Amino acid sequence: MALRIVFASVDVELLQEFDRFVGKHSDILEKREGSVLDAGCDAILCPTNSFGFLDGGFALELCERFGFRLQEELRALIRDEHDGELLVGQARILPTGVDSPRWIVFTPVARTPQDIHRTVNVYLAMRAAILAIRDFNRRTDTPIASLAVPPLGRGELGLSAFAERRQVRHAVKRFVIKEKPAKYRNLSQAVRREKRLKRQVRKEEEEAAEATAQAALPEVPRLSPVDPDDDEEDE
Repeated sequence: MALRIVFASVDVELLQEFDRFVGKHSDILEKREGSVLDAGCDAILCPTNSFGFLDGGFALELCERFGFRLQEELRALIRDEHDGELLVGQARILPTGVDSPRWIVFTPVARTPQDIHRTVNVYLAMRAAILAIRDFNRRTDTPIASLAVPPLGRGELGLSAFAERRQVRHAVKRFVIKEKPAKYRNLSQAVRREKRLKRQVRKEEEEAAEATAQAALPEVPRLSPVDPDDDEEDE
């Protein structure tokens, strides 16, 4: 059974970016304006830092709802099983202690809070969450069937709605819809894919912005050919 994913947010721009993707795969994808806490899913995805501090933003909201033991348990898990740091590209699952949602999937989108718009960290975080759930489901009789996903790289993290949708889509397409990683013929192909995932706007918008910037530059006057004798001192 494929994992059902609900993209929930009050960020209308981000939800609009997911329109086409969700519409194409409406059997397993859904978008909803509002909080992930109201999505009615088995699990909630929580973007965090590598050290398990849950004292700000959405992570703090989860602690206020389910108790600050979440931070204590996560930090103990990171200390004991990850040598003190949960790296970007890894994820851990903890119980909430309530029926819905039953689980929270913690995955870092940055080692410490910082601008990540020049990275593919959101793709790595989404990939980590999906693989962690896959592994979890193989070891339990009560699998996670649905996941609520909040914005992962917006706001102070610096990711545009376009870039976040591209990175999340790549992870979901590869590891939920197709259930297999991309195959690269060579490193150059992987590099090109990474550059596309980092793009903050659509290619045509990027080209239009570059053309506008070029047009705004002052025209540089052409210099007349220099007579080599002009630099000589008068005798």
